[in-house]
Amino acid sequence: MLGYRSLYFIGLLSWMTADRILGLEHSLSTLLVFIGGLSTLGSAILAKRGHTSTWLPLFVILALFGYGSWWLGGVQGQQFFTVHEDNLLQWQACWQSFGAILLLTSLIPTLALHHLFSLGQQHISDRKATKQALLWTGTTFILLSVFPINYIAHQTNERWDLGYFKTATPGESSLNLVRNLSEPITVYLFFQMGMDVTEEVRTYFDQVPTDNLNIQYVDKDLKPQLAKELSVQSNGMIVLVKGEDADKSIERINIGKTLSQAKRKLKKLDEDFREAVFKLTKAPSTLYFTTGHGELYWKVQDGDDTSRNISLLKRGLSASNFTIKELSIANGLANEIPEDATAVVILAPQTEFSDAEIETLLSYWRSGKSLFIALEPEGPSLEPLLAALGLQYNQTPLAHSSIYMPTSSRTLPIHKRNLITNKFSTHASVTTLSRYNKVMQLVFVNTGSLTKLESDPSLKVTTLIKSLEDTWKDTNNNLQQDSTEATDLWVLGTAIEQTLDNTENKAIVFADASWLTDDYLGKGFKVGQQTIQPHAITLSDTLFWLTDQEDSKGTVNNEQDVKIQHSKEGQGWIFFGSSALIPMLIFGLGRWRISRRNRGGV
Repeated sequence: MLGYRSLYFIGLLSWMTADRILGLEHSLSTLLVFIGGLSTLGSAILAKRGHTSTWLPLFVILALFGYGSWWLGGVQGQQFFTVHEDNLLQWQACWQSFGAILLLTSLIPTLALHHLFSLGQQHISDRKATKQALLWTGTTFILLSVFPINYIAHQTNERWDLGYFKTATPGESSLNLVRNLSEPITVYLFFQMGMDVTEEVRTYFDQVPTDNLNIQYVDKDLKPQLAKELSVQSNGMIVLVKGEDADKSIERINIGKTLSQAKRKLKKLDEDFREAVFKLTKAPSTLYFTTGHGELYWKVQDGDDTSRNISLLKRGLSASNFTIKELSIANGLANEIPEDATAVVILAPQTEFSDAEIETLLSYWRSGKSLFIALEPEGPSLEPLLAALGLQYNQTPLAHSSIYMPTSSRTLPIHKRNLITNKFSTHASVTTLSRYNKVMQLVFVNTGSLTKLESDPSLKVTTLIKSLEDTWKDTNNNLQQDSTEATDLWVLGTAIEQTLDNTENKAIVFADASWLTDDYLGKGFKVGQQTIQPHAITLSDTLFWLTDQEDSKGTVNNEQDVKIQHSKEGQGWIFFGSSALIPMLIFGLGRWRISRRNRGGV
């Protein structure tokens, strides 16, 4: 037979199921509420049985408090008021807080009475029962007073987090996408009020324009029907919805319910939000990557050179709404490129293209499509293709005597070919680089250079990126600047535009492809609390320009920890400071202490 304690908890569980899980509009909710009331009353009667005290009304009052807690916690009290939509969240928090107060006011004194009556008849009297009820009710009120004190402290306290964590802020790309929405998007933020992770998510979305974005904070337990429609199993989700009924499109971002779970996702929230908006608003652009000539590739097999892997590039392009496909002789490279190709990408081939392949690429380009080409000195010059684009590729590697990127703790002569540059033009494909050239630097490893040819006047060849001053061509490969090796500002990247028969042809050509590999694409520079990834921005902005998606350009804020790059001078100070200066300082302090002790000092 069930005891009175079990009945009491069955009653509370029935009310909670009816209100918080099923919702009071559900057909079973009325039955569960009725069962909850009978169970709570039955627990009081069972506890009373066998005793002569007259405390039953007090027990019933406490039980009613428990019932009222679930009713108010379910925000049913708002039906008696006219609440403006802007104040709905505040009212919900108010009713939930009042419900929690009533629940504790019911639960703690009731459990105390249960314990008292379990001691036996000889320990029970009306006076003792009333005293226990009042004592634990007062204790409950003291406990409840901690909550407003904690709330005030939370609102006025300044938190100091010595560990690095920062929620990403909206980047230019995300802001541009939102501002240029052609159809409104509703963003449902399924988070409970007052939680740390909720505040972190709020800091991001408070900075996003709301002209075309309808942002709603929702508690999954309070909106079970909406959560079911959007397939949300628990709080901690961001759901983006565009359209209605059959035309509805949904994208979800799983953040997590606690801050410890959510930190990793919050650091890349801008990247995930941008990707979700892309998928909802834009049709994917298809990029065909040529294969069969030893190009850079995203699949590494046993024995392959891992430094030529571009898995990060593939992942980043997928996040930017590009569909990636392979292009070889077997599927059209030597005769006709597939119609769904928005652009063809050629990355560091090791062997020359055949005449048929070159002609196919030029025919494709002249039809109003785009080419993205990145070469390297060890590979072919692709002279027939580049000549038609008004360019010539010089395969002599460039070097710089003082400004370069070491790739190990020990600086080697070969590192002189790891060029660093922030010389960017104002062309539309590199506006982000140009705007932030004081903090954005690109690294080109063992790069050649490009030269503009005097050819077809309809070709508009624009220099995008140049090397720094005092860069020289290492013609004899001795890694030393000889008297015959003059310095100059060498061209490292160009944009080609041509209009023929009302069709606009575009191409981007780089003198180096190493900056697109996994060794460099994901790396960044730390500027304050912001991580800048200039290589990734260069890739996305140039491709957005090629595919006529200029409203998607701009920075993407990513607060994930990345390996930070340093200049030669900075790297040298870090190396010598850690390996020599600090040990010498510790050794000197030790010698001073021993000498002082030997002289009789303390």
